[in-house]
Amino acid sequence: DFNSGGGAFPEAPLLKGRDGALYGVTSDHRYDIDSPGAGKIFKINPNGTGYAVIHDFGLKTGDGNYPGFGLTEGRDGALYGTTFFGGTGDGGVVFKLRKDGSGYRVLWSLPDRSEPLGPLREGPSGLLYGITVGGGSAHRGAIFSIDEEGHSPRVVDSFGRSAHDAQQPVGAMALDLQGNLYGGSMMGGLAGSGTLFRYPLTGPHQIIDNFNFTGGDGGYPDSPAALGTNGILYGTTISGGRLGHGTLYQVNPDGSGYKILANLSALPSGITADPTNGDLYFTATGGGAPAHLIGTLYRMTQTGKLKVL
Repeated sequence: DFNSGGGAFPEAPLLKGRDGALYGVTSDHRYDIDSPGAGKIFKINPNGTGYAVIHDFGLKTGDGNYPGFGLTEGRDGALYGTTFFGGTGDGGVVFKLRKDGSGYRVLWSLPDRSEPLGPLREGPSGLLYGITVGGGSAHRGAIFSIDEEGHSPRVVDSFGRSAHDAQQPVGAMALDLQGNLYGGSMMGGLAGSGTLFRYPLTGPHQIIDNFNFTGGDGGYPDSPAALGTNGILYGTTISGGRLGHGTLYQVNPDGSGYKILANLSALPSGITADPTNGDLYFTATGGGAPAHLIGTLYRMTQTGKLKVL
């Protein structure tokens, strides 16, 4: 039960560390309220015991602010993440700390208005990859890389390079076994209603699907796609579809086989694939029955049956 002293407003998925503990972040503030906090990182056992704040942001100049996007465990066992604001240029930071809360340091302060999202993804070479909403050569978003010691941080690809390119990438990227990264953008594309892109680690990114609203298609994918056990990408959009509130879709990593799996009656927010059987789970802000409910949890089985849990 969160409170301002021990962290408030947890907005990101939890990370289960290799030590069995759960790690998460709180933002401590939201855009619609005032709060003095800048965010915290916490640790808790799966049975609810042992809750502890292992880092409190904003306690010194140049630290990060608003770590609302989750954590990644590196090969070295340390925790890595990003903050949307803060750092020396107030463009957000990439940070690192040990699981006991020691060794915290800012690995990189990004330029103003970069606004990195997360969680980070670790490629086959050990480099960490992330995306930014702004920044890049066109100031429409970018992909960056950095190693676990903070060496050689750099922008490796930029969005918005043409009128129909992806713009303003959202959420986290998915990583396949071959080292390709996949993500979505809320803006850009042939119809201006969002894209799916693939980034081979040799670059540059490629558009594999354009959302367009025509023929019942969805638009504005505001959460990352999930890579299923069958190698297919699954995701949601928050607009379009026959019911006007978004869609659940699938597409092959090469862009073929795009298909609407469900037309949704409530705005979806996030999706994950069960690694044991491939079932999909996602939430929506609204929907269900009776109509006054303010959220639902769905499951889509591999046989195509959608069920409200």
